[in-house]
Formats: sequence, structure tokens, C-alpha cells
Amino acid sequence: MSKEIRIRKLEGVRVQLETAIRLYFKGGDTFAIHTLASAAYGVLRDINEKRGGGVMVKDLHKYVSPDKVDDLRRRLNRSQNFLKHADSDPEGELVFNPEETEVPMFEAVLKYRELTGAMAFPRFGGHYLKGGYDVQNANQNSG
Repeated sequence: MSKEIRIRKLEGVRVQLETAIRLYFKGGDTFAIHTLASAAYGVLRDINEKRGGGVMVKDLHKYVSPDKVDDLRRRLNRSQNFLKHADSDPEGELVFNPEETEVPMFEAVLKYRELTGAMAFPRFGGHYLKGGYDVQNANQNSG
């Protein structure tokens, strides 16, 4: 039998986010990246709201007219919901643009840093990426 592992919410977010970023920069599976980034984003958004933090992109529904709220929510959550639910469309199909993962993933990285004061930089074969920027190679190539 395996040993139990305890994890706190923000540690889970860090692991999901680092994995999503690692997959992103290594050309990993688009849908796995989106699912991991979306899960991390959702937890961060909940924590941010409980702590009275600033508005995040998926909070924009609070600032549109009531007749547009459902449509905005549906658009913001379409791909995330498609990849994690099949109750209403078990034979469904999604037309997905992988670029739609970048904004929530980037916002999640910023919010994680804001909430924890820490920043995790995934390590790739000896290179640290900061903000999508390979610092080690940039330093080698700049001079």
C-alpha cells in the first residue's frame, strides 16, 4: 500500500503550474497544459477571492451587464469545462486554440507570486526559465 501524501492548496497550485509551464516550453500536450493551468487558476482565483484580492480575468463577469454574464462565463470557461465534464455533451467536440491557455497561465503565475511572495521557476536541463525567457542562454548569447 502506498504512503499518504499531504499537500496544501498553494503547494498543489505550484505543482500544477510548474508542470503546465514545463510541458508548455517542452512542446507537451496542449490539452494537458490547459487542464493543469486551468485547475491551478481556479484554486488561485478562489483563494484570491477569500483573501479579498484584486480582480482576475475570470472575474470580469462582475463588470458586465446582467444579460451578458452567462455568455461571458460560458466563453471564459468553455475549453476548461469541455476537458473536465461530459455530462451535457458526452460525444462533444471542441475547436481549441492553444493560445487561449497563455493568458490564464500567465495570470496564475503572477497571482501565485502575489499570494505567496514566492516564484517557482521550472528547471529545464540546466536552464531556468523566468517569464518564458531562458536566462542562462540569453546571458550566453548577449555578449
